[in-house]
Amino acid sequence: MGNAESLDEQLVSYKEAVDYGQTMMRCGTCSRRPEYLMFFTFLSDRLLQLAETVTERITTQQGSSSEAHLPVAFGGLEIDSGPEWVLLVSMMVVLQLGALQQLIGQLKASTLEARAEVVHAKAAKTEKKLEELIERITSKFKRY
Repeated sequence: MGNAESLDEQLVSYKEAVDYGQTMMRCGTCSRRPEYLMFFTFLSDRLLQLAETVTERITTQQGSSSEAHLPVAFGGLEIDSGPEWVLLVSMMVVLQLGALQQLIGQLKASTLEARAEVVHAKAAKTEKKLEELIERITSKFKRY
């Protein structure tokens, strides 16, 4: 999940992992057993690292041509300028960060039921970092 991967590959990996985590959280057994709660903690840590990498790439790019932009079209509208592309991708990243926030919220609720205070505290820290990442990205929108 390093910087060598393209941004779209990182986003695909991120989305798949969040979807997998959400599916597991719907399982009554998975969402309460300590070993699964530790797995969710590991998953959220890895996803947070990936989110930080993607956020760094998005916020430092700001319309530059340092990374080849994949062509994006919306009906007949082609997203061809750097700022348009960065804004569109930034919104997709914010949506994915929001999905991870929901997963963390579910994890926190499960940790309270399972009396897993250490995992709950770690999830709360991750949640705070996610809020900071979302703020970092959305603050860039104010320029547009």
